Amino acid sequence: MLPAARRRGRPAKPDALSPAERTRRYRERRRALGLKARVVWTPADVPPARGDYPSLDRLREARRRARERTARGAAIEVLRRLGSRGVRAGVFGSLAAGRFGLHSDVDFLVTDCPPALRYRIEADIEDRMQGIPFDVAYADEMREPWRARALAELRDASALR
Repeated sequence: MLPAARRRGRPAKPDALSPAERTRRYRERRRALGLKARVVWTPADVPPARGDYPSLDRLREARRRARERTARGAAIEVLRRLGSRGVRAGVFGSLAAGRFGLHSDVDFLVTDCPPALRYRIEADIEDRMQGIPFDVAYADEMREPWRARALAELRDASALR
């Protein structure tokens, strides 16, 4: 350790007060002058809980639920539209498993599709998803370990309600 004279930073004051003592003396001086002590917030000082303000976690959860409802409704509409065009498809991933988050996307799996509509249905899905990100996967193009998992998680429109 370096000698006291060669240490970096502020030199140690032998009569230095602790922060608590400085605060106490400051408040005494303000009181003696007839002034109120100003409140200075520190990270340790937490304002009392107010019932009329929702917490950040509650706000996030409310936004997540609203986004999930919107995504679920849009996915049901997309699956109905695809079904009317002769495409068999479903939803897998976070929406199907019930773990849809604020930054999740909707994963569609197309199991059977007329050749004329292949890859054209993505524009139709985009029009109906209301800005919610999505992915379209074709079952016959997926490799086996992922295909089996996706098919096991696959939910149709009636299961998304």
